[in-house]
Amino acid sequence: MKNALNALIALVCAAVFVAAGRGQAYGADKNWIGAGDASTWADQKNWNPEGVPSSVDDVTIDLEGSSANAAETFEAKSVTVGGGNSSVFSTENFIYGEIAPPSPSDEALYIKKDGTVVLNGAGTITLRGMFKNTEETVTGEESFMFTLE
Repeated sequence: MKNALNALIALVCAAVFVAAGRGQAYGADKNWIGAGDASTWADQKNWNPEGVPSSVDDVTIDLEGSSANAAETFEAKSVTVGGGNSSVFSTENFIYGEIAPPSPSDEALYIKKDGTVVLNGAGTITLRGMFKNTEETVTGEESFMFTLE
């Protein structure tokens, strides 16, 4: 009986371990490279490392002349647009998106110098953190910040 109980406990622990391993516990720094169709957020080849960003990924769109367009539901831990290059992130009409860092005091959306965000038509984009927009020229320059929920 004791061996059967130990076997059952081991089986349950193994199942929990395997299930936890299937979830994406750690995010990646996803950089827009436009190597797929060069415009669609959902094209996994547009990202480095390859793969569409998920809720645990920090996204950067900072490629000269690039325009990343979310035409369907999207999510990310954070999104940064611009900083060194003229870059655009836009959404289509009737889209749902969520940008949710671990804490409401963390940056969710950061629009840097030469970055543009265009929200087209009706839809719902939820930021669960700080929004920052700056025309910074020097790292650390003060900018306006506010929290959206």
